[in-house]
Amino acid sequence: MAVLDKIPQSAVSIVFMEAGTFLQFKDGYVHRKTAPCTIIAQPLLGRYEVNSLGVNSFSGEQEAFLATTGQPLEIIHHAANRGGEMHAHWLHAEFLLFTTVDFVSLLALPPNVGPRLGREFGALISELLKLQRSPHNNLTALALRNELGFRALRLLCEAAPLSEFGEAFLRQAERLAPVLSFVRDHFAEPVSIDDLARVARLSRSRFHSYFREHMRLSPMDYVKTVRVKEAQQLLITTDQPIFEIAAATGFQNPYHFSREFKANTGVPPKVYRRQNSGWVV
Repeated sequence: MAVLDKIPQSAVSIVFMEAGTFLQFKDGYVHRKTAPCTIIAQPLLGRYEVNSLGVNSFSGEQEAFLATTGQPLEIIHHAANRGGEMHAHWLHAEFLLFTTVDFVSLLALPPNVGPRLGREFGALISELLKLQRSPHNNLTALALRNELGFRALRLLCEAAPLSEFGEAFLRQAERLAPVLSFVRDHFAEPVSIDDLARVARLSRSRFHSYFREHMRLSPMDYVKTVRVKEAQQLLITTDQPIFEIAAATGFQNPYHFSREFKANTGVPPKVYRRQNSGWVV
């Protein structure tokens, strides 16, 4: 946590947060999806079975399963009694570092947490659901919402240490931050590696090797990743036509967008929108 404590509060933002509840999961129902954001899901009656990246885990009542953006999931719902229904609630959120980097991607996130953290996550989700049902939309409600969001992030940091990649990234964060912010501000425009090298104040060749070393992908692949990530949010939070989303996220045309989106997520934009409709887990 020492490295995390050095991150200025202004560098972390909550760009999306929504809680939900569902009371009619049929026993044995299977839901396959790619996590569109950070997911914290808790059974209220019954249990989750989650298969992801070769790991099989179970989360019972008062526990919770965790997933991060881009993680493939096979979620099996088990009722408390055979043939019955499973009840659950969840929190979906996106926390960004330097306006671009998925904060939770820097953590070695476990597949689930036990009863102590599960109860804390559960209480937090209940508070957020109550706030969402409130008719008030004032400064007090906004402050409470942000407080709940940062409490969720604190619990995630408590549940998961920094990954090796996270440690390495944060050591270079000060130098990388201007480049990442530039990408975030200009992803809808034509962006070249020369533009990014100029922001980093490095030669083109030095910047390319430096960026790849610390971000684990090339500069232009990173630009593409940011564009796809923004498109994912638009697909599941708006009714915009796909051709409009393609233009808004910097892709040349809908065909280019569809090809690159499928290469990054494994499914075409239309399928992704359908799979993630309603955010149900």
